[in-house]
Amino acid sequence: MAYELDVLGWLSDKVGSPEQAAWLLGAADLLWERGGSIRFSGTAKMEELHQNAVRSTTAALGEKTYAEHYVAGADYVRDKTDTAAGQGALHLDIPQIVDRDGGATRKGASRGPQ
Repeated sequence: MAYELDVLGWLSDKVGSPEQAAWLLGAADLLWERGGSIRFSGTAKMEELHQNAVRSTTAALGEKTYAEHYVAGADYVRDKTDTAAGQGALHLDIPQIVDRDGGATRKGASRGPQ
């Protein structure tokens, strides 16, 4: 799941959704860490793409806002995985992020914790 969330973070960055990109990258990093694996099994090209997304997203948002969204993604996944550990199941609803013009960037997505 970390792989998929990480790549969705890159894609969100590429389509101009830096808030969602930061959230997804934070969520993915927590899963990489909890899974005890090296991100993308240490594949240099994949790590380069990840780092490019981090730099681009941070540049778009500024460090403080990037960190806020990143931590929100990690906290959300932490809460869900801690809850799932007690229930034996994991389900993530990636929150809808509203773009700067007030429009939703992911139609039909649920919002996650408020």
